[in-house]
Amino acid sequence: MVEAIRDGETDPAVLAELADPRLKAKPDVLRAALNGRVTAHQRIMLGLYLDHIDATERAIARAFEAIWQRVEAALMPFRKAVALIVTVPGVGPDVAASIVAETGDDMKRFPSEGHLISWAG
Repeated sequence: MVEAIRDGETDPAVLAELADPRLKAKPDVLRAALNGRVTAHQRIMLGLYLDHIDATERAIARAFEAIWQRVEAALMPFRKAVALIVTVPGVGPDVAASIVAETGDDMKRFPSEGHLISWAG
């Protein structure tokens, strides 16, 4: 909707059709809320804000990828442990990696299962 407003759309009915289907507002209430006047300056500002959001999302994606590459490299010595933990029903690769990151792969440091459970909280 915001992109359509930025691009010059003014018809509340057209804008309301762009709403996410999960939106709880009734169509007539939504159309009433979208009935208004947006100036050229406001459209420019909307465009700048949307550009900023897009740039921020790209930066976050790049940072996530860089961090994930470092995590993958750090996990290399623990691949066998992660592969074993993934065999537990309901445990996926991310959770298995988190478990190994928290506990390591040498369970000898825990005298019993109870000690591990107590340590993990």
